[in-house]
Amino acid sequence: MLLGDPLVTNEPSVAILDHITKANPDSFPDVEGLVWKALEVAPVGQATHVDWQWGELAGRVAPKAPVKIAKLVLDRLERDPQPHISGDPLVEVLSRATEAGPDVVWKLVGSALLRTDRFSFRLLLTLEKWYGELIPTATLIQWARENQPRGPIIIAELIAIGAPLPERARELVSGFPHDDKILSVFAGNFQTGTFVGPISGHLEGVLATVRKWEQEPDLRVKEWAQRFASSIEKEIKEQKLNEEGEEI
Repeated sequence: MLLGDPLVTNEPSVAILDHITKANPDSFPDVEGLVWKALEVAPVGQATHVDWQWGELAGRVAPKAPVKIAKLVLDRLERDPQPHISGDPLVEVLSRATEAGPDVVWKLVGSALLRTDRFSFRLLLTLEKWYGELIPTATLIQWARENQPRGPIIIAELIAIGAPLPERARELVSGFPHDDKILSVFAGNFQTGTFVGPISGHLEGVLATVRKWEQEPDLRVKEWAQRFASSIEKEIKEQKLNEEGEEI
């Protein structure tokens, strides 16, 4: 089947191999060659079910060969211009591969993010605000140091932000005491996202978090949070005036 047209034969091939490896995990060494062939020749950007089936099989293999799987995922993400978000089969597989080999997989992902092309931009949008949580903090900080000036900014995009400021974010700020772009990224990431209701209500929620950042022990973070809070207060007043005008 794998010798035929992938557009026709890959879906049943992947389904069969997925069933075999799921029903009998010890059988993987016997079908390993077929599994890799099926994963490698699978068409990109096909029907949702095909992508899901590919993800099931690749996810089962990821802990056994995280680097090889990560390379396959990155290749497919690059060839498929469609947006990929959390929960997407490819993203889920990359997560499993990263969890199995965080340091080695990060080398691949980090190199892809350093590129200055459309793929690196799309990949950053896919991984922002969560992927950095899968990588050891020491690994991220060292990589950022080795890839300045863009390295610290990329890491800032990848980590989760909340209140109080997460320890991972604190270490990034303290590790680069003269790079204020990191704090700007934190502010941008925290303000973006979906919400329901008036904009002023959303901003008031953001302001409540920023007020907590004003209590951070790092003087630099504290002063930045105070400036950030002042700008948000001003924006809230403007939004409320606009919303009152719309009601009238």
